Amino acid sequence: MQELEPVINGNIITTTAGRMILKSIIPDYVPISMWNKVMKKGDISALVDYIYKHSGISETAEFLDHLKELGFNMPQNLESLSASQDI
Repeated sequence: MQELEPVINGNIITTTAGRMILKSIIPDYVPISMWNKVMKKGDISALVDYIYKHSGISETAEFLDHLKELGFNMPQNLESLSASQDI
């Protein structure tokens, strides 16, 4: 797994491409420590709870919709990429 060093909120962090994809759907106010790690079931629950407590049901529902789309579309995109590299 290749690590990246993007600038987030003026700070250089070490992360992965997958975490940056996840970051793209997470509200900006969520601390880096909540998403820049291996995400287990409890971590995802804590992330959803944090978003709910800080912004309410509407933004939480929007985040969960985006998360569901990521989970559904990402494997398809990777499969397409893999197939095109086989050519």
